[in-house]
Amino acid sequence: MNNVELAKVKAFYYAKVVEFGGDYAEARRFLQRYCNGDWCSLLPKSTDVDWSTLGYCRIKPETVMHPGGEIPKPMQMVDIEIDHSYMQVVFIPKPNERLYFNVAAEDSEDYIKLGLAHATKEAAIAHAKVIYQIED
Repeated sequence: MNNVELAKVKAFYYAKVVEFGGDYAEARRFLQRYCNGDWCSLLPKSTDVDWSTLGYCRIKPETVMHPGGEIPKPMQMVDIEIDHSYMQVVFIPKPNERLYFNVAAEDSEDYIKLGLAHATKEAAIAHAKVIYQIED
């Protein structure tokens, strides 16, 4: 994690601390750290984060409820930026096929309207697993 990314995570976190009136435990819900090959939540402690021992961390992606469970929040038209030249779209899988595919941003409007477009492959896969009730 470079210094710019860490600064963004810290700024977001401390804004949440202020938003929740100094409640560090509540603000920690919005961060994740990388552990054992996956992202996991921080423990809900009532103290500040020890950034020197935290390691690689990120802002927890937003989620929404789907009838099958919680899914990563799909992209919306306002989310399209120059940085997103391609998006990952949830795919209707067949056995042994991947659960996502790439779509050029200029061709993604229909997928965005359907709530199937994501900025990352991981979010599209998590979405597909909930929709199609695929176990890990």
